[in-house]
Amino acid sequence: MLIDPRGKFLSQRTHPQLARILPEITADALMLHAPDLPALRVPLDSPGEEVPVQVCGRTPASAWIRAGPAHEWVEPGDR
Repeated sequence: MLIDPRGKFLSQRTHPQLARILPEITADALMLHAPDLPALRVPLDSPGEEVPVQVCGRTPASAWIRAGPAHEWVEPGDR
């Protein structure tokens, strides 16, 4: 799941380019593949910072923020 700076999830309805991201789970990482970008490897053993998020307007849940390469990979302004 991708979230914006306020903790609201981003969906393919409002960000259709998300449909082009192909996830792959390996033994120790989440790999993300997308056209014109290098593959991104997100290790499964370090969850990051836990933050509250809102999905579909429902009660907040928890997610883990991945700073650094993961954030930069999905942030259009950094490309």
